[in-house]
Amino acid sequence: MEARKIECPCGKHLLVQPEQGLRGKCPRCGRLFDLRAAAPARDLTPPPTRLAPPEQVPATRSRSRGALLGWISSALLALLSLVLATEWLSLSGEVSGLQERLARIEDAPAPAASAARAGTPARGDTLPAGTREEPPRATPPPEAGARAEDLVRLEKDFEALAQKLDKIARRVDEVHAGQAEDPAPPRISAGEGDFETRVMALARRVTPTIVSITNGAGTGSGVVVSADGYILTNDHVVSGASEVTVQLATGDTHKGRVLGSDSYSDIACVKIAGRDLPAIEFGDSDALSVGQVVAALGNPFGLARDGTPTVTLGIVSALHRVLPLSEDKMYRDAIQTDA
Repeated sequence: MEARKIECPCGKHLLVQPEQGLRGKCPRCGRLFDLRAAAPARDLTPPPTRLAPPEQVPATRSRSRGALLGWISSALLALLSLVLATEWLSLSGEVSGLQERLARIEDAPAPAASAARAGTPARGDTLPAGTREEPPRATPPPEAGARAEDLVRLEKDFEALAQKLDKIARRVDEVHAGQAEDPAPPRISAGEGDFETRVMALARRVTPTIVSITNGAGTGSGVVVSADGYILTNDHVVSGASEVTVQLATGDTHKGRVLGSDSYSDIACVKIAGRDLPAIEFGDSDALSVGQVVAALGNPFGLARDGTPTVTLGIVSALHRVLPLSEDKMYRDAIQTDA
């Protein structure tokens, strides 16, 4: 058998030898051919498999996942809206029912002294001959029973509401009791019979320790903290001054020397010459509780011309407040009161 020549579709001519076998491969494009002599050369290379672009698969999955998440979100929102609407309708129904009952009780007429029996002619009407007029019989108005029943039911509703409020109040007390490490200190309670007496006694005891401080055209308050003339006041009261004028509760005036001040905490110390001065008795601020009754004494707006301070009363509104006053002034761990 002689050698023969075939042509590959890529244009390459192949020389097929008799001993080469039944199949050959193009050295240029790698195609496989049937080299049998009785058959023309056929391309045996399988056609390439066309695959979807790899980015289409995750895109489809992403769209499916997004649609699923959107459906779940819509279902959850619809369920939440249904629950809220149900609660709102229930609450509206209870309120409307209570309003209707109150209106029915208010609008119900008072029981009449007597009422005409059904079918009895009114006064002035003529009766048929031989008919004897019967006296009207007193009958209770039909609304009386309903009115009494509504009042009883309304009273029970108020009793149930009071019981719920009492449970809430007890729960709040338990929470506060659990937060307190030490027992609460004695308080001035508005429910005690000697409340006013105790407040007046407190004012009389503290008044001698309150002083008025004048710094140029401004005035402020201070308190004597030691019998030898040390006074605590605010930094803004003595700001920029080395000496101030101090007026005691007795009306006596002294020259005061500013020993030091801290603008950040707004605290200053003033010293006057004196002996056996009435001094304030310090308490324990850590023992304070929110809601405790407190009194404030001082000289706001320079009103204490005669040395008598202004006294106000309130409660502890909050503890450990941080109040920024300016860039360099800030109250830390402050006690907030409405006194």
